[in-house]
This record gives sequence, C-alpha cells and structure tokens, in this order.
Amino acid sequence: MGVNPSPVTGQKVTLTLANESALQSAGGSIRRTFDGNNGGNAVLVVRVSESGAADFKTMSVVCTHAGCAVNNPAGGQVRCPCHGSTFGAQAGNFAANLSGPAPSPLQTFPTTFDGSLITISF
Repeated sequence: MGVNPSPVTGQKVTLTLANESALQSAGGSIRRTFDGNNGGNAVLVVRVSESGAADFKTMSVVCTHAGCAVNNPAGGQVRCPCHGSTFGAQAGNFAANLSGPAPSPLQTFPTTFDGSLITISF
C-alpha cells in the first residue's frame, strides 16, 4: 500500500505573515487548501524557527500509507488517525516518517520567506 505524491503544478502561492496570526511564533501552523495544488488536498504550513529564510516549511496532509489526512502538529509531530503513523513537524525532521506503517515521508513543498511574505511552490 502507499500513496503517490501529488503532481508538481509550477504554481506559487504567497501568504503575508502579518495576516497569519497562527504563524507569528515558532511551532505555529495553519492548515489550508490552495485551489487544485496538492491534488486539491490541504497542506500544513509550519513555522519551524524564527531565524530567517528557512523559518517556514510546508507539507501535505495526505498520509503516504492509505491517504488519510494527518492531524495538526502537536508536540513537534503530526499523526495519522487512521493507522497511527507519525511524522516530524520540526526543522530537523520535517515530514519524516518517525513511526508507523507509512512507507515514506509526507510530501513537502519548497517554501521561502523574505521577512514578510511566505511563498509556497507547488
């Protein structure tokens, strides 16, 4: 069993940090769907640090085991409620499969930050 990653669309989405209250400090996250990107599924944008351009990372919510949606980050991890796979949600292990039956990490999307704008490349 396993779920294939969503196709790359070449689209970019920009968020203004000042408008995203949940992302103001490290550990904050938002779950959002951006049109047809990520196969129409939501992504998690997580603030992993407060030190510069690599402050934000983005992962798919689609578990690579059976396609269930993972929970929001808690304790530096996200968990799939269907079969218990856990994935990292911190800078050093972001989207990595930490335990459970998922065969691979969660899909990630390049994310940049210029001090005010967060840009996600799909």
